[in-house]
Amino acid sequence: MLRFVTGHDQIVAEWIEQKMGGLVVTPHLAPGIVDDDGILRGGFLIALHNPSCAELTVYSEGALTPGVTRDLFRYVFDTLGIWRLQVRTDKRNRTIKRAAPKLGFRFEGVARDFWGPGHDALLFYMTPAHCRWLRKDTINGLAL
Repeated sequence: MLRFVTGHDQIVAEWIEQKMGGLVVTPHLAPGIVDDDGILRGGFLIALHNPSCAELTVYSEGALTPGVTRDLFRYVFDTLGIWRLQVRTDKRNRTIKRAAPKLGFRFEGVARDFWGPGHDALLFYMTPAHCRWLRKDTINGLAL
C-alpha cells in the first residue's frame, strides 16, 4: 500500500533530483509517496508561481494509486489553496502526454522553443472545478 506524505520536502526533492538527474523546477514543496515499510517510492515537486498557481513535477517508481492521487489533489487544492495547477513537458514526452489528461489535466497549448530552438513545451492545467479527484460540493475546502 502506498501513502502520500508531507513534511519531508528536502529528502523527497533530493531523491527526485537523483532519480531524474536534476530538478525540472525548483520546488517549494515536495510531498512524497512511501510504501508500507516507509521507503520512498515517488514524489511530487510543487513550485509555487504565485499564491494561486503552482507547477507540478511527478516522479514515481510505479503507477500512482487512486488514493495517492486523490490525496495529492486534496493537498494542492484544499490544503494549499492553489487555484491553478499546471504541468509542463517536452512535446516528445509520450508518458506525460498520455497521463496528464487521464489525471484530469486539460491541454492548454504549446510554448514554442521553450527549451531552445526546436524544443517546444506542452502545457496542461487543472483547476479545482476540473478536478475529478475532489468532492464536487467543495472547492478549496469551502462548501458550495
